[in-house]
Amino acid sequence: MAQGSSRPVKLHLKLRTGVAETDRDVVFQAARQAGASGVRPLFPNSSDQELASLYTVDVDSEAAVSKLIKSLGAMKQVDFVEPEVKRKLKMK
Repeated sequence: MAQGSSRPVKLHLKLRTGVAETDRDVVFQAARQAGASGVRPLFPNSSDQELASLYTVDVDSEAAVSKLIKSLGAMKQVDFVEPEVKRKLKMK
């Protein structure tokens, strides 16, 4: 886990439109080998192709983040990979 945080780090990953299931599995395997603890759809029940191409990559170690961004970002199947934006929403 990230130091000083009880939550694991998360990355957002977008696959290129039209990526085949076998290519998607290659990306997910590469993510696990680079230090991801899991990859899951950001919009699991979406029939929209654009939304269905978005994933959350769970990372238990801050040290693995840069390796994941570099290795996944270099893959032809990946449109982008970036850290999740931490937002502090204030309730009125």
